[in-house]
Amino acid sequence: MTTPYAKYPHATLKAIGTKLTGVHTTLGEGDKGAKDVDGLSDDQSDINSHIGDFRGEWEASVKKLQENIGTFGTLSTNIGTMVEGFDADVAKAIKPGGGGGGGGGGRTAGPQAT
Repeated sequence: MTTPYAKYPHATLKAIGTKLTGVHTTLGEGDKGAKDVDGLSDDQSDINSHIGDFRGEWEASVKKLQENIGTFGTLSTNIGTMVEGFDADVAKAIKPGGGGGGGGGGRTAGPQAT
């Protein structure tokens, strides 16, 4: 059986946001790039040059990944918080006596006075 209204998992969105923010922080810790290779002869210097090129591309990619994960984490948390607040506001507004115009406009159940 389905319900006649939509359900948004605001707690789940907020939890995902917190976890993504943790991944963002973890990616920012420590060195994630390739290291130089010591002990190569002069005729193998191209290897060190290619490792340097790779390291530059790798670091840029990890930085971009970190930024995107951080952005998704913030957005997920913000959406979860917004939906949670919206749900609470709507529930208050439609609750009898909630002050949001809900509750039947002051009419009571039973026969109408004539």
